[in-house]
Amino acid sequence: MILTLPGRGTFVAELDTEAQRAAATGVLARLIDDMVRQARLLGLTLEDLRALLNSRWHHLSREDDNHE
Repeated sequence: MILTLPGRGTFVAELDTEAQRAAATGVLARLIDDMVRQARLLGLTLEDLRALLNSRWHHLSREDDNHE
């Protein structure tokens, strides 16, 4: 997070872990909202979207495991 203090400048603010998690969750929620809108436009059901998300989760997990 960027913190601007008049007369002092702009700094990178230190956030506690809870605040960082809340900020990251907010960003992710907006991305998920966009994903849900796109899925609906494509005619996918909630079950279709769950299956796709599950598939991608496992695919990326395997990729991550191979890069360690």
